[in-house]
Amino acid sequence: MQGIYFFQQFMNPVLTALMQGVTLLGEQVVLVLLAAYLMWCGDKKLGWRMALSLLTGVVAFTVLKEAFAIPRPWIRDPSITVIRQHTATGYSFPSGHTQNVALVGTLLCLQWGKRRRWLWGVMPIVAVLVGISRMYLGVHTLEDVVCGLVLGIAVGCILHGVTRHSTHSPYLMAALIALAALAMALCPVADLYKAGPMLMMVALGAMLEPRWHYDVRAGVGMQAAKMVVGIGILLALQGGLKVVFPKDNLYFTAIRYAAVGAWAALGMPVAIAHFNKRQGKGGAAWA
Repeated sequence: MQGIYFFQQFMNPVLTALMQGVTLLGEQVVLVLLAAYLMWCGDKKLGWRMALSLLTGVVAFTVLKEAFAIPRPWIRDPSITVIRQHTATGYSFPSGHTQNVALVGTLLCLQWGKRRRWLWGVMPIVAVLVGISRMYLGVHTLEDVVCGLVLGIAVGCILHGVTRHSTHSPYLMAALIALAALAMALCPVADLYKAGPMLMMVALGAMLEPRWHYDVRAGVGMQAAKMVVGIGILLALQGGLKVVFPKDNLYFTAIRYAAVGAWAALGMPVAIAHFNKRQGKGGAAWA
């Protein structure tokens, strides 16, 4: 708790606004959008690796949270000022935002670090700043943040290593699907019934992707169109099914997020492959 007490003594409106902006860098939605951009428009191999790693990390860290079951700081000390409490779901240990940005930073450094050496300086700073922001906002302790940093780096290194030669290994993808299913069975909580089905669909998409070999290269206008259509349908599925399905039902939550994952990892790549074929670029679906 000392980390929270230390940083909150400097609390003021300007710094609070800055810290709220910094903490967004570790939010799953921001990093998932980055992974989607890479999968559909940028570095396809890194995009698949990032999506698989992020979702695997969320599943693993949610299980850890449930296992340790450490309450949030403001529950242990009601005098703590809490900001953006809605982003702090579940238990406290370890910090999900910190591990997310540490994991992604590790992947970026290992993938692009030789050509972009500045990443090795920038990404650690970003990860530390996100960790500080979580303490400043009163949602995580120093122990939560440090553990999130260490585990995020470790998971990033491990998953980069096992996917270095192929992000489409059927054995690895089957193992990730089994991991998600086992985690959901052992810990029936909302966060797992969101990340678990998405991990299953992304792993299935990664397993099948070599069958259509879509090409992400396109002009600026087409790249923008892909992102608008892709993200638009993602949001329609996520929000539309939420309205239709019963609230607070884990099984319907799982179906909703499976649909989101299926579109991102199956529907959109197939659509791009078909477009490639029409443009004479190859990449026919189910080649």
